[in-house]
Amino acid sequence: MLDDWVLNPPVDGESFDVMHKRIKSCLNKIIDNGVDGIIVAHNGTLSMILIELLGLRHSDVTSFYFEHGTYSMVEIQAGRTRLRYFNK
Repeated sequence: MLDDWVLNPPVDGESFDVMHKRIKSCLNKIIDNGVDGIIVAHNGTLSMILIELLGLRHSDVTSFYFEHGTYSMVEIQAGRTRLRYFNK
């Protein structure tokens, strides 16, 4: 599972597709709210949010690792998404 959690979900855990749909639904609600916000989550969730916002492939989810004790910032303005900070 740790080598490729996209194809190998944890035992008795959510598949990548189920988790992605759940996170995407929540993310869309946050964006539709139209106000600044903060999301605190685990690495897998944050990676899924980032690939969704940046329009990357599902397989890119393993390309990101959010370091403990840091923050990242994504800016969405006029329908454009920009990664401002990563692991700062």
